[in-house]
Amino acid sequence: MASWVLIDECLAPQRFIVINFKGKDPFNAYRVTQQILRETLQIGSSKYYELEFRWDITTDPREFFIRVSAEKPFAWRTKGVFEVMMHGYQPSDKNNPNGRLTLKISSKLVTEYKLNTAFQKTKFYKALLHMYNFLFLYRVRRKHLDACRKLTFEIERKFREVLGI
Repeated sequence: MASWVLIDECLAPQRFIVINFKGKDPFNAYRVTQQILRETLQIGSSKYYELEFRWDITTDPREFFIRVSAEKPFAWRTKGVFEVMMHGYQPSDKNNPNGRLTLKISSKLVTEYKLNTAFQKTKFYKALLHMYNFLFLYRVRRKHLDACRKLTFEIERKFREVLGI
């Protein structure tokens, strides 16, 4: 199935917000991730995805790598995709102050036009889409980008609050 996808980084020119943490229980950031994303983005659990979860118990401190994603619909064809990556070291003793965590938050705005029918695959239809995007959707997408950026900074603030930074 063909589609035309427009992707904008919400934090441009940056790609990530990076939070470095050293202290007790860095794994706590993962424990509250779903709650933070669901409350901030006002989404249900079906829009929250755990993409990767790696946990190495062979060493002390225990290394972990976690990647989660959440989608927030903004408009009919537009959604915000928020991704949180965590790489850290959790000591066996939670009170040990030698835990470390690097947390990266990224977000992008994705607009997708499905091109299912023969008419939608024509150059005329694509020209209409270009004109629609240029004349009408541009201002709306700017508002969505601003909202996406604000939500990303709100997610960052909540993670800093949880980590005590």
